[in-house]
Amino acid sequence: MKNIHPLRAQRRRTRRQALLGVENPCCAICGENAIECLEVHEIAGFRRDRDTRVILCRNCHRKQGARLLDAGIEMIREEDVIERTSQWMRANAVFLRGLADGWETQAKSLRESEEQHED
Repeated sequence: MKNIHPLRAQRRRTRRQALLGVENPCCAICGENAIECLEVHEIAGFRRDRDTRVILCRNCHRKQGARLLDAGIEMIREEDVIERTSQWMRANAVFLRGLADGWETQAKSLRESEEQHED
């Protein structure tokens, strides 16, 4: 189906790219690069730390949110500095575990793809 509003589509893409803040965005975990599927994820939660951000696809973003909740990390801003720092550290640990798992999956896929290409 042909896009009957190409200027609107381009404006949407330009706004999304500005929001993501990089020229060629992709999901840090799975590598998805369809700009329509990408979002900004505040690793420790927006209320806790607005500056620690990463680009994730919608699927990985939802999974990260679920992992945080499973780890008992709610998206609130703790008043106590020590508790807030502790939760920030825990949230980052949860993210880094997910990132490591995602990179391991991508590495395995890349290796398999290369082996198939050689055959």
